[in-house]
Amino acid sequence: MYDNQLIQLFLPIVSEGLVSQGFTNVTIAAAAQNFQEGVNSGPTVFFKKISDKRWGWPEIKYWWDDTAQLEKGKISQVMETTFRMQALYRQDPNNVDSITASDVLNLVAIILQSDSTVQQLALQGVGVLRIMDLPAPYFVDDLDRFESAPYFDFILTHTNYLDVVSSPITDISEGIYRV
Repeated sequence: MYDNQLIQLFLPIVSEGLVSQGFTNVTIAAAAQNFQEGVNSGPTVFFKKISDKRWGWPEIKYWWDDTAQLEKGKISQVMETTFRMQALYRQDPNNVDSITASDVLNLVAIILQSDSTVQQLALQGVGVLRIMDLPAPYFVDDLDRFESAPYFDFILTHTNYLDVVSSPITDISEGIYRV
């Protein structure tokens, strides 16, 4: 499964989950875009791919296709793909009851771990392996204020496939050869 296919699976689930919890003003966007645009001024959850990890060895299966007179095969590799979610959600320092960026991300983590999400992804051959801790480092923003930038990594499991075709053997040359 390709990266964009995975994103197309989890992104609508997260978006719908946030809306169902009343967070209709939160934008979800890819981090590290290939063009400079500036930071969103409103509440935003960013996502980006971190890494792929292969598990074990590829499984290779071959069979003979009588119709095409070719040997065909399928190579499959179990993968773990890690994505990162990060939030920018300006907190109102005058309102002690305001939502924080960590609150939003903890909600996203719960959405990703929910039974309905796990079932929806499983129907597509994708599993939620793990959601990591949620550190919340601070940085100085464009208004010279400290702002929280929490993030968490989550790992999706899936299988990548490669179809292969081998040409049939048409000539056999026998002989005794020196080793």
